[in-house]
Amino acid sequence: AKGKHQSLDIYECYDGDTDEQVKLKTAHLQQFHAGMEAYFAKDMTSARHYFEQVYQSNSADITAGGFLHRVHGYLMQGLPEGWNGVEIMQNK
Repeated sequence: AKGKHQSLDIYECYDGDTDEQVKLKTAHLQQFHAGMEAYFAKDMTSARHYFEQVYQSNSADITAGGFLHRVHGYLMQGLPEGWNGVEIMQNK
């Protein structure tokens, strides 16, 4: 419903990934989780380090690439006031 504020968990979708992609994502899952922890702890320098490791080893990982892009923006512009890591989805 419009105007409803509710947080959702994020899940990485492996469905449709090649066997190679599944292997790469699984091999770098710890770095990805460490990047997420740093991201929500507002430690963007560490988050960038972890997401770069994941993305450099697998540039087809668009989730890691998206977080890396966001982290770079926050490192350059700073975090918005009241930032809590939740992205507001404008469209369904």
